[in-house]
Amino acid sequence: METVINTITGADVIGLIVLMTANIALSIIAAIKNGVFAFRNLGDFVPKRILPFIVYVIVAVLATGLDGYIAAKVAIYAALV
Repeated sequence: METVINTITGADVIGLIVLMTANIALSIIAAIKNGVFAFRNLGDFVPKRILPFIVYVIVAVLATGLDGYIAAKVAIYAALV
């Protein structure tokens, strides 16, 4: 059985964190370049980019706790789509 720590620190999750961080950073850079960035708009990034990531990690951890490592991997890969 994979432990929760192995799931959280696995290559899949680390790759997901890197991709989502890059997505957020590039979105902010694009908004600055287009002149539409404001700190009040920063709240738009939370529900669109950060909350889905948190949900996928929770699903992956729960699936791992239920001996469903394949389900955890599916949840993590679904976040990439």
